[in-house]
Amino acid sequence: MSTKKYNLDPGDDWMQITDGNQVKPVLLQVISGEIYFCESATKPAPNADAHIFSSGPNAFLSITAPDSVWCKARKVVPPTVIAVTR
Repeated sequence: MSTKKYNLDPGDDWMQITDGNQVKPVLLQVISGEIYFCESATKPAPNADAHIFSSGPNAFLSITAPDSVWCKARKVVPPTVIAVTR
């Protein structure tokens, strides 16, 4: 498994975190800022309904198959940084 950090900007498109075919759970952490996240087999529309997830000491999501999860930044301040472990 490896971990990679991503800086997200509010103008960015949806970022696919999982495609539903992962064998092991994927860990998503919101290090700073807030994200929108949703489960969808295809890329969500720019204004799709989504959950809001904020940074904090317990800001982790464990994602398992068959979920296909997407996220994007919610706000400009503070900068949105996530870490994904696959």
